[in-house]
Amino acid sequence: MKRNQIFHLVSQVRAAVNEHLEVALAERGLEGLAPSHGDILAALFREGPLGMTELAAEIRRRKNTVTVLVGKLEAQGYVERVADAEDARRALVSLTRKGSALREPFGTISADLLSKGLAGLGEAELETTMRCLERIIANFLE
Repeated sequence: MKRNQIFHLVSQVRAAVNEHLEVALAERGLEGLAPSHGDILAALFREGPLGMTELAAEIRRRKNTVTVLVGKLEAQGYVERVADAEDARRALVSLTRKGSALREPFGTISADLLSKGLAGLGEAELETTMRCLERIIANFLE
């Protein structure tokens, strides 16, 4: 494999994953959601309510990008911004009942994505791939 193809391949993986997710969301009647919303919802499933700064750090996105994505999720009724009980100047992003109901379908979609995308790869290959991708990310963060 040529060195100069690595980022092209990463881009193709991202495109294939996004296409798979869009189809899976549409099959479940969740057309208003986009793959880019998944990181936010997953972080809220894991961590509970988060401030915008913490949410941006958690999903490694810029705060202004997260603000736009949260706004779209809020408009669809999946999340809400609530005042932080400890600091009234700060808003927390929290799942609504409708957003919490996504936990099960997202778990199913995630399991299907992993099964399909990682089929035929052994543990050693996965560990090497993860280590390499983490190093590439770290290189850009240095």
